Amino acid sequence: MKIIFVADFTPVPKFHNKIHLDGKLAEALIRNLGCRVTWIRTNFSHYLKRIDPVGNLEFEKFKVLEIQGHPYKNNISISRMLHNILFSLKLIKILYENRDADRVISPIPSIEATFITSVMARLYGIKHEIIVYDKWPDIFIEYSTNGFFKKIFGKFLYIIYKPLLIISLRKSYKIHCVSNEYSKWLEKYTNKNKNILYIGCNDVSGFESDFNSKIHVVYIGSWGASSNLDLIIKAAKILEGNSNYKFTIAGRVNEEKIVKETSNLRVLGWLGESEKIEIMKTADIGLMIYKKNALQSLPNKIFEYIEYGCFVINTLPGEAEALLRENNFGLTVDPDSPSDLVDAIVKFSKQNGIAKNSILRLAHEKFGSKYYDEYVKENYV
Repeated sequence: MKIIFVADFTPVPKFHNKIHLDGKLAEALIRNLGCRVTWIRTNFSHYLKRIDPVGNLEFEKFKVLEIQGHPYKNNISISRMLHNILFSLKLIKILYENRDADRVISPIPSIEATFITSVMARLYGIKHEIIVYDKWPDIFIEYSTNGFFKKIFGKFLYIIYKPLLIISLRKSYKIHCVSNEYSKWLEKYTNKNKNILYIGCNDVSGFESDFNSKIHVVYIGSWGASSNLDLIIKAAKILEGNSNYKFTIAGRVNEEKIVKETSNLRVLGWLGESEKIEIMKTADIGLMIYKKNALQSLPNKIFEYIEYGCFVINTLPGEAEALLRENNFGLTVDPDSPSDLVDAIVKFSKQNGIAKNSILRLAHEKFGSKYYDEYVKENYV
């Protein structure tokens, strides 16, 4: 079976230890069914915000085709739209040249690429599958609440993207959602059946969790409109006089603000993959901190943390809270209460060694490569 992955913003599996859902699915399809995978990507990194090429490459059962990307600095911007449109237009030629494919799998975001993929798949009789990573276009309504220009631009994007999403979903062969909540959300756009495919854990074989006398609390990632940076700063200030705790934040944040407000919190800026891994090896607690009413459901972070045995402290209700509670992976706290966050950190510190090893083992048993192997056998055989 020949399968095309349209992977505008996700890392290439062959070149990254930290791969996303589509990369894990591609590897499982190759591993279990011997599928031939063609991976179509842009050479612009959505995360690094710079050109990050690997070129057109071919391995056994895995081929990379690279499209020139258009740089952008902000995730919601005219430049990002231009990137999406140019990528989608260039995608037409590649999909035509690979019209012998059995299936093509594309993500949301972006809606532009998924819509073009949907059209091309129907033209050439290819089964089109969609992976829903995020609540596009509804996310633009949240974006449009602050400022006149953002309000107009956000509503414009919503109006443009909504019909493209509906058409793509309704014409698709299969829909994969990263959470049950996203599946329920999609019901207003389509009544088609949806599969739940969690993002899951990457293989970190060779890593062993050790007990640390000083509890290391980390947040790694970028900060969007729904992130709750102030909650972490306030919690760090409460624990500032206690030498048993240290905080690390890595990502695109206001470093000066943090450094001025607390001395036990270091800010490393945006990290490369190897640097992230080194931080995660020493981490005890991973923070998944969002504002009240955030649209996120089961972010990547929850799996990125537990794959290293980190206890997760979360502010999202619903599915994230349930997954943490049912598996003893972490706690959920009030997004408006720094004292709740501090209490959760202190509570974890009393069982650090036991909790880390238990989380590490269970995370990989339930959400590691075997999880994807079973998913492939159930849905593709």
